[in-house]
Order: sequence, then C-alpha cells, then structure tokens
Amino acid sequence: MNGEMIGELAGKVAGYAVAKIGGESIGLIEVLTTTFPFISSPYGLDVSPLPTSSMKELTPIIKEAVDSLHANGINKIILLSHM
Repeated sequence: MNGEMIGELAGKVAGYAVAKIGGESIGLIEVLTTTFPFISSPYGLDVSPLPTSSMKELTPIIKEAVDSLHANGINKIILLSHM
C-alpha cells in the first residue's frame, strides 16, 4: 500500500502515499506519536514501531519513505505528523 495514489487508498491506512495536484506528484508521509494506541482508539490497527519505542526510532522509517518517494521521481514531500 505504501506509495500508492491516494485515490486507491480509500478505507485503508498507509505510511505514505502520492497525490497528483496540478499535474505535480506530491508525496505525503504520515507519522503518529508512538503513544497513539494509548491516547486513541485504533480499533485493531497495527502501529509501527511499537508504542514502547522511542521517537528516534521513527527517523529510519521516515527516511525510508522519503527515499522511496525520491526513487520514484517525487521531489515534493509533505510530512503530516501528530506528535
């Protein structure tokens, strides 16, 4: 699912996706606080890394998403976060 166009993700959750706006491909990366399962009701949604992880463990996950988007020619990226 990661890297799909947003129109193909209706009803799904992905760590990152692509939107086409004005002919431009825009990468969207979602990052949640590692405490998300404790402050929300994710209804069985798997959260990675585990809630007991430190914030610095998110860095390689974000970098992987950025690298993947860059590898697909996307040079405009928005990070959406709830920290």
